[in-house]
Amino acid sequence: MTPELTETIRRRLHAFWRQARTLPPAEESRAVEIELAIIGAHVDADRARTNASQEECDGRAA
Repeated sequence: MTPELTETIRRRLHAFWRQARTLPPAEESRAVEIELAIIGAHVDADRARTNASQEECDGRAA
């Protein structure tokens, strides 16, 4: 993971947990699922950028 991605995840989790403490248990569970999906999307996007950059460096980019 890039330092930027690590910082993004850290900030999101910090903000999320501050907010999640105020939710009823059922809503908290759903909010956790949503937040994990968002973080997963960030990780997937970072991997795609890294792979595209590596391909470009290797001369495989179209």
